[in-house]
Amino acid sequence: ELEQDVPQRDRMRRRNEGRVRGHKWRRLVRIYDINEDGELDDAEQALLLEDFTVRCETIHAAMLAEYDSNGDGELDEEERAVILADIEAAKQARRDAYLAEYDTNGDGQLSREEREAARQARHEEREQRRDEMFAQFDVNGDGGLDDEERAARREAARERIRNGEGSFFLPEA
Repeated sequence: ELEQDVPQRDRMRRRNEGRVRGHKWRRLVRIYDINEDGELDDAEQALLLEDFTVRCETIHAAMLAEYDSNGDGELDEEERAVILADIEAAKQARRDAYLAEYDTNGDGQLSREEREAARQARHEEREQRRDEMFAQFDVNGDGGLDDEERAARREAARERIRNGEGSFFLPEA
């Protein structure tokens, strides 16, 4: 079977197999599944690819602006090393903040009870953000999202993706 004979959706599935999994893939399907059939057809996948191309360009431009210290328009090995160090520092800062917030006995480790409390708190935070987002898009206040409200929610999510927001590729600072 020639690669050109395989529909774009199947080629994309093969390329992405094992890359975007679970909740992240389901989230992308919810955002880009315009006809709401539970799958991404070729047009929906093209839209996703277009948005992620814009996202990559946005992130690249931001990284160049921040890290291209010699101004040559490219990131050399030294500049990339600085980026990786900053990413690791941001990860460590998040870990330290997480430990500081949930290590209630101050022993520098999370016990089973502390981990469970942290999971519960994170779950409640996600639920609260979900409720706030739902309220933002439930314009008519009927407790559900109609077609227009779902379309507005999808467009807002796409805008976040295009702007490089979120944690699809890089950890958030």
